[in-house]
Amino acid sequence: MKLFRYIFFFLISLSFLAYSQTLKFVRTDVEKARENFVTATYIFGLDVYADSIKNCTGVTFELRHNLPEYLKLSDWTYGDFGEKGSAVVIHDIDTLTKQGRLYVGVLSGEPVGFTGLENPKLIHLEFVVSQSAPHGTELNFDVINSKAVIYDGLAGKIRDIYVPSFKYKVHGFTEVWPGDADNNGVVDTRDIATVGLFLGYGLSKENFRSFKRENPSTYWTKQRALCWDSLEVTYADCDGNGDINITDMLIIPLNFGKTTENPNNSNKPLPVSENTYEPCNSKDYNKTPIIIYVPEPIIGIAARVDWKPLRNNFLCIEDNNLFGSEQFSYINEHSDLFLTDFLVSSSSKSSLGRGFSVIGWVRSDLIGAIERSFEISNAQGITSDGRIIPLELVTSIENDDLVLFESNNLIAKDGSLRIKLKEENQQVTMEIYDLMGSMLQREQKFSNDRQLNIDVSILASGYYYSIIKIKNSIKLIKFLKY
Repeated sequence: MKLFRYIFFFLISLSFLAYSQTLKFVRTDVEKARENFVTATYIFGLDVYADSIKNCTGVTFELRHNLPEYLKLSDWTYGDFGEKGSAVVIHDIDTLTKQGRLYVGVLSGEPVGFTGLENPKLIHLEFVVSQSAPHGTELNFDVINSKAVIYDGLAGKIRDIYVPSFKYKVHGFTEVWPGDADNNGVVDTRDIATVGLFLGYGLSKENFRSFKRENPSTYWTKQRALCWDSLEVTYADCDGNGDINITDMLIIPLNFGKTTENPNNSNKPLPVSENTYEPCNSKDYNKTPIIIYVPEPIIGIAARVDWKPLRNNFLCIEDNNLFGSEQFSYINEHSDLFLTDFLVSSSSKSSLGRGFSVIGWVRSDLIGAIERSFEISNAQGITSDGRIIPLELVTSIENDDLVLFESNNLIAKDGSLRIKLKEENQQVTMEIYDLMGSMLQREQKFSNDRQLNIDVSILASGYYYSIIKIKNSIKLIKFLKY
């Protein structure tokens, strides 16, 4: 009975030893969180280690895979044995099983008596998956005929080792339609929510890989795109520049209501919702306009508002109705960053004409000067033919060399608005708007001295905004008409 027990434990020990001694394949091209997939056309690397193998002087194995038509060996380099050792690497296709196979043999190259290394890195392998590989395909690796050469103190011995299979998902190419951010076959307000969900993903996001589309277009046609680390986020890149930002939302009004050519697509556009945010209910607080200059007709406007100087005084941003009943808006506040992403656009391609327009208002509980209370960045518009153009935000001009006025809060008495200029002999263009953004008055004057008088007697009592242009500078002022 004791003899049987000893034999049993001896066999168990041999089995444990066989399964504990193995080869370990470690990805070198990505961090651990992204090592479960490979991306087509991008090289992925594998370091092959002897694991739990002492006195190792060599290893041989055969690596089989199921994608011989797509997977290619790109390169290999020596491991810890260095170039003094010897390595044989052969990649071909098994004509019977139609599997790809990679024969690898690595020896230390040291003379008899070399005690070997403990758990050495044996070899580095690099592969690439071709661009024709279908997205979502599974790449399976099986390791067979794996043997380790070890030194037991007297001579070298060959030992069978067990290596578990491993696999990766292939991220290949997919077809995207510009504006169909949720990939449901139709462009509507749901796509705005999808872009909003993934704002910030892209080229600058850590531990995430995105790709620019080759020859991207806003034209309504399917376009080939390399899948990002997340397939869902890939579709949200409406303009194809490799980043998800507020500009992607501009493509939605351009292609609003369009459907893909998929005959199985039964989705219909949702009706335009009034908004995609909580309305701004701060009617009794300071209302500072966001004024843009539109160089040519556009069907949508996107911008980012930085209200860091306001901090706790900031209340909300209110959009202006520029496109009537067919307007849809998106306002998303990033309170921790003191930023707001802002979009107003038309679902019917009705255009906002050339000139100055109030696109919305910043609400705060501050009283007084409006300068330096907020900044605008990434202001862009989209034309009806799909061109994205930069827009000039009047309220964002804050160069001290261009500050031409001694006061930003003026009072017009006796029907005259008096402004002091910093320089004489100035050609001045002045436009006056009500708080809703309607232009009420436009004048051009030449000032011989530093005093500029504007007749505003036709205006009703109340607050107004004026855009004043001198030389190449533009300034926004607020005044009260008694």
